[in-house]
Amino acid sequence: MRVVVTGGNGRIGRPTVRELCEHGHEVTVFELMPPAAPHPAGTRLILGTVDDAGAVMTVLRNARADAIVHLARATTNHDDLTVYRSNVLGTYHVLQAAATCGLAAAVVASSIQALGDYWTLRQAPHYLPLDEDHPCAPRGAYQIAKLVIEETCRAISREHGLTTVAIRPTAVIVPERWPELLRGRSARGAGGQPAQNPLAAYVDARDVGQLIRRAVERGCNHELHGAHVFHASGADPLFVDSLSKRIAEASPDIAPLAARLAPGQPGVSIARAQQLIGYEPRYHWRDVLETTGPQGT
Repeated sequence: MRVVVTGGNGRIGRPTVRELCEHGHEVTVFELMPPAAPHPAGTRLILGTVDDAGAVMTVLRNARADAIVHLARATTNHDDLTVYRSNVLGTYHVLQAAATCGLAAAVVASSIQALGDYWTLRQAPHYLPLDEDHPCAPRGAYQIAKLVIEETCRAISREHGLTTVAIRPTAVIVPERWPELLRGRSARGAGGQPAQNPLAAYVDARDVGQLIRRAVERGCNHELHGAHVFHASGADPLFVDSLSKRIAEASPDIAPLAARLAPGQPGVSIARAQQLIGYEPRYHWRDVLETTGPQGT
């Protein structure tokens, strides 16, 4: 399959490009600037921005693309207007171009932060683990933009019949950061920020690439139809002790919900991606822990 990847130089983009190439797909990377390190042999690089709708259309047509993976966006390091415009308008350009060019599928990057206050436990969830059907309560430009992206996917699917998949990664860890995260500390939460990630959810960037590749293949093979949202997360929490105990200590009002989590069960469900596209996380923090020595609890 011929796949265009926007944002292919990023922490999710690079393993996604590699995953697609390793499975025999022809990849064109659409990026603002050349990569610091080369992509796999055979990858084409086109420089440009998704802010230019005409440029997106040209890339798709020249690549004769079957699918597009849209990972280019402004992060929370930018001002709110830039974050919102980059995420929402860039995604609309990509989806409209994909529909106009007759692509089979479009996979776009949303975020677990689309869940907003339920994700951070500022508001008690309706249930745990959080799945893709759980209500959302976003606040701030980034979270709002991600939820708008998901609704845009649904609208484009309804209007044009394009199969769309919005991916919600949790705390993404690139392989080179594992030793830094686990060395000399308890595996309490991604990046040592339990307040920002109270469910201790994480995912290796290579597993996000795997999920994206599977979504592309299912969409192009017409095994997926319509609009889908998938959580991209690990199979267990990034935490040594009981997640339910941890949540109960930090948020006593959520203790009854947390008590329903089985030992080792993550706070973010990946069941939908497992059932519909065969996603299975391959990288687990406990495996890394075994190779770097015991940590505190």
